[in-house]
Amino acid sequence: MFRTWKTTLVVLAATGLAAWGLAGCGDDDGGGDGGTDTDTDTDADGGDNGELTVLVLSESWTADPAPAEGALVTLDKPGGERVELTTGADGTVVFDAIDWALGAAAATASMDGHGMASHVGLAEADSPLTIRIPVQPVETVELSGTITNMTDDTNWQATTAVVPGGGGMMSTGPDYSINVPTGVPFPLSAVEWLWDPPSDQGQGFIIQNWFWQEMDAITADTTYDITFEGDGGVESTEVSGSFDFSLTEGTPLSGTAGRGSAFAVVAWDTYHQWVPGGWAGYAMGYSDGDINADGTAFDFTVEYIEPSSIEHFLTHYMIDSATTQPYPRSLVVEDGLPTAGSHAVDFVDIPVLSSSLYELNGAPFTWESAETDAYPELIVTVGDHTWIIEGPVGATSLAVPAPPEGAALTEQIETGNHAADLTLARDAADSTPELWLGARSYSEEFYVKYTP
Repeated sequence: MFRTWKTTLVVLAATGLAAWGLAGCGDDDGGGDGGTDTDTDTDADGGDNGELTVLVLSESWTADPAPAEGALVTLDKPGGERVELTTGADGTVVFDAIDWALGAAAATASMDGHGMASHVGLAEADSPLTIRIPVQPVETVELSGTITNMTDDTNWQATTAVVPGGGGMMSTGPDYSINVPTGVPFPLSAVEWLWDPPSDQGQGFIIQNWFWQEMDAITADTTYDITFEGDGGVESTEVSGSFDFSLTEGTPLSGTAGRGSAFAVVAWDTYHQWVPGGWAGYAMGYSDGDINADGTAFDFTVEYIEPSSIEHFLTHYMIDSATTQPYPRSLVVEDGLPTAGSHAVDFVDIPVLSSSLYELNGAPFTWESAETDAYPELIVTVGDHTWIIEGPVGATSLAVPAPPEGAALTEQIETGNHAADLTLARDAADSTPELWLGARSYSEEFYVKYTP
């Protein structure tokens, strides 16, 4: 079964940047808006003189991150008291009178037109803290048409607007329809292939045609027909290799339970947390491969293109479920294009859940995990937005905070069930706020419910 992503489809690849704790800067007046924590009660031992500085960044698919002025930041202090501040022009607030000896804190940032994000299990060492909230949804227009000169009109094709926030689709046949961010120039990519997997544990892409065209910005629904030029139309490169894998016995993809693949991907300053499943990259290379005889590695051949307009590429190694799509899966993101030879790939084990529906307003949300060096993110889809709750490294539970009163998404959160995804992430040493590298696993999709 194939899917069409309306705003964030990326054909057969997954990447993005993990939420990063950038060093926030702020003054003592709560970010320039004159607001500070008005709680001035003190303990007898004078232990409530701690602080927490929070920088809120507004994320957009089509613009650099910027300080979010007017964001509501809610702090659940150690001991249970809740206080709120609003960011000024620098996107920063400073909470004071915190007694860190009482335990951990939780901070939530929300703003109209944005998703919502919470960081839980906070300690004094987490200050300054950066919370990223994405602008959602992105304004798009439709680009549609017909692909001519396919080798066979019954083959698979994938068409993608290769721009942050661009959409794409994969299907059989020559017709396509994708969403494109309005007013933004973009490359248009298409590929035709035969789907011929060698086994349930492999991928099988036999590439027939490539297409690449730099497109002007469009501001209304537009028709554009694509023509494959046949051999020599777009030059491609092939590279063969293998990647070793080891997952804890008994976890969903351990042994030969999973299906392996490798991809070449365009790197963008976009964030997998925006949508469940993490589709936020663009595949420029497809793999053909299968598990080796002793079940310890996947052999692969990747065919990819290198458009001159693209400056940065990533390589993805992925093991996903051979029977359940698109969950669960484990992914490793490395810098650069694929290279030949054997690669040792350190996957993150998939978290094991005990239910398909969780109440978030009672006992902490919990799971089983063999990982001790990964941090969790619970990604909840709320209409067109996401609420992302991030916990500390090694956690196997999240005490999900109540959504802030008056926040734009609170009413929706308190209504009905919401699709959710749990990821465990391990940042690579060379990961940066601009380019996330590392390993990440994704649970099977489940549902959560919050009742006030």
